[in-house]
Order: sequence, then C-alpha cells, then structure tokens
Amino acid sequence: MVIGCRFDGQLTVHFANGRVQHASPDELILASIPPPTYREVNAPLTDRG
Repeated sequence: MVIGCRFDGQLTVHFANGRVQHASPDELILASIPPPTYREVNAPLTDRG
C-alpha cells in the first residue's frame, strides 16, 4: 500500500491490487483507530468484599 498526497491536500491510497482510494487526512486517522469495545451495561458488578 502506498499513500500519496495530492496538491489539494487529499490523500491517495494505492493498494497492491491496483485500486486507488481518495481520503482526507482525518478520514485516514479515523480508519486507523480500532473501534471501542463495548461491555454489557446490565452486567452485574463484582462484589468488592
């Protein structure tokens, strides 16, 4: 994968299979952050002694 930058500030991402995708830097940062893990809200809390 190769990431390039165009004159207008948009990033171009070139994949090995030949696909090219355009993205803004903010979109690329969001895509690299793993999604948060959610825990069940109604799960009983453990007793603390």
